[in-house]
Amino acid sequence: TAPSNLAFDDSLRSRDPRWGLRAVEAMDAVADQHGLARERLLEMPANNLMLVWRRN
Repeated sequence: TAPSNLAFDDSLRSRDPRWGLRAVEAMDAVADQHGLARERLLEMPANNLMLVWRRN
């Protein structure tokens, strides 16, 4: 993880411990519980990701 992402995560968690960056695998697990499957993972500028899920 880039230092800027770690700082962003710290900032989010300082405002609310439930907030923060999540691991892709953790997001996939939640999506699966709701009948979704990841269709795409797109790399975006500034070390960001876009995750796209679809209903099974």
